[in-house]
Amino acid sequence: MMIFWQPRLVMLANTKTGSTSLMAALGDKADVLYRNPPGLKHGHLYRFQKFVKPSLDRVEDIEWEFFSVMREPLDWLGSWYRYRRRPQITGKPKSTSGISFDHFVQDHLSERPSEFSIVGNQLEFFEPMKGTNPVHHIFAYEHQDKIHAFLENRFKTPLTTPRLNVSKPADLTLGDETKARFLERYAGENALYAAVRQRD
Repeated sequence: MMIFWQPRLVMLANTKTGSTSLMAALGDKADVLYRNPPGLKHGHLYRFQKFVKPSLDRVEDIEWEFFSVMREPLDWLGSWYRYRRRPQITGKPKSTSGISFDHFVQDHLSERPSEFSIVGNQLEFFEPMKGTNPVHHIFAYEHQDKIHAFLENRFKTPLTTPRLNVSKPADLTLGDETKARFLERYAGENALYAAVRQRD
């Protein structure tokens, strides 16, 4: 999460959407930048409205504008799966090493998912508190040019984002049954993503 006081802008750092690269590019312009803990670095809209905004309101009551990035839901899960295959966590409960992507998604969709497949969801990330503003600007992860154009226009400066936290490729094949379950469970998230792509 990054807070820019003068432009009244908050970047909500959705996971697996290049947020670390954006933080590297814009960190020196941010008045508040949460690198840790992960719950604040990747704090969702509700968390900002419930916990962060009240502390800022003590200084000045501001109507904040929010922007964030969303990734195609299955690709988002694939990114989590690949990230958790990294050698540094092999043998630990969160590791997906030795686990197929189909198994990962099946487990993620189960009633009691294992630690390696607990990743939250993007629909919840963008959910506002009742009676409050939603995220004003959500960009599709695939449309980096539009993300850059928005930020360059807002900050009146060219933007260069380094490639950080890039996971190694992996086989992301899903069986028909798993894909059908995914599409059913993620219907709302896929609808939101389709709306974001249409707005883009």
